[in-house]
Amino acid sequence: QREFPTLTLIHADALTYPLDTLQPGTVVVANLPYYISTPLLFQLLDQRDRFPRLVLMLQNEVADRLVAKPGTADYGVLSVMAQYAAEITKAFRVSAECFRPRPDVGSAVVRLCTRSQRELTQDEEPRFAALVKAAFAHRRKTLVNSLKDEGYEQHGIAEVLGRMGLPLTVRAESLDLSQLVQVARAVSSHAKRA
Repeated sequence: QREFPTLTLIHADALTYPLDTLQPGTVVVANLPYYISTPLLFQLLDQRDRFPRLVLMLQNEVADRLVAKPGTADYGVLSVMAQYAAEITKAFRVSAECFRPRPDVGSAVVRLCTRSQRELTQDEEPRFAALVKAAFAHRRKTLVNSLKDEGYEQHGIAEVLGRMGLPLTVRAESLDLSQLVQVARAVSSHAKRA
């Protein structure tokens, strides 16, 4: 501690640590424990106004999901929600040979620059998250049927897709972030009118 007077070492459970006590402007540099990386990542992104940048080492497959594009097998809820919150770059892979003991999985370092501008309001964001989870809940189904199975009104979804010029056969994994935001907004306003 004497060598590094500005360093504060905290020994705690990362999943229960109150992230809101960290100073705004904190840059997170971490090797996230792989078995809790996704929930921990969501907690960090929920506090993204506090963290302008996160540099994280993750399991390679998780890194691939974070940067996945629409139409790929890796594209899903994690991709959409993380990309909504941050601009993400997969910086480089880390060989399993770099670790002792050697793990069975590959690793990668990703850089997340959190977005200061939010496309949705704080009221709209939970509805967006719920819609994204519902949209990807049944990957083999069309968006209309997947959302219907999760309790959304089928006619309203079909109407929204028609206005966007999208076919009723479209699946969630074909839609990019801006299209999913558009669907969430339209479904939300449609529900308010009903």
